[in-house]
Amino acid sequence: MMQGQAMLSFVPLHLSGLDRHPGVLQWVQLWLLPSQSLHPLSPLEWFDLGHGITSWETTLDGLPSPVSSLSDTVFLWSPPPAAANIAVEQLSFSRLKRPHLPHIMIVPRLMTHLWRKQLFKIADLVFTLPAGFRDAVWPYYV
Repeated sequence: MMQGQAMLSFVPLHLSGLDRHPGVLQWVQLWLLPSQSLHPLSPLEWFDLGHGITSWETTLDGLPSPVSSLSDTVFLWSPPPAAANIAVEQLSFSRLKRPHLPHIMIVPRLMTHLWRKQLFKIADLVFTLPAGFRDAVWPYYV
């Protein structure tokens, strides 16, 4: 900061866990069964595909109806900390609508006061990785 750089340039609130270190994605893929596929969700996909909606069809009444045909897909939510509260809220809606769909959420531990309590309520399992967990997965410098 003494060199004239902005203070927020040292706090990466805009980077997701996958953006900070791509080794996390490869590590998560090791958790899955051979029949399962991992789909990392983009922020635009949080609102439809994250809810299990693959497409829309028109009913006989002319109204749109969602189509869900995902069976062996595991959704990976990796929001940046600044948007994690929105992602957790959409994840909770998705779990209410389709509780049979598996989800994994990876969020850097920043701005936790906005999303951690709600995530702990809807998650089946929560664990944290300390810095330096494994150099290939989450190195100390990230």
